[in-house]
Amino acid sequence: MTNFLIILFFSKVDQELLPKVMHSLQLLLGDTSIAVQKRVIQALTQLYKTTLLWLARANSVTDLMERTWNMLTQMKSQIAKMIDHDNDG
Repeated sequence: MTNFLIILFFSKVDQELLPKVMHSLQLLLGDTSIAVQKRVIQALTQLYKTTLLWLARANSVTDLMERTWNMLTQMKSQIAKMIDHDNDG
């Protein structure tokens, strides 16, 4: 349900809010609660497409767009490290 609300939110609201949301998600990804991390990962799978569309539709790439993309790729790398962790539980 939460993921649906995020998708609905970004399909109707100005996508300039993406950088603020990415920063919050980046902080939440480092949370000690596995449930929180799982929800962040689920939300990021949907926001990845939204971010790509936002960047693709832009006439020029701004500094804000570049920082947002960098945050997203950092989180993607962090998630890959979580998956490759020795503790498979």
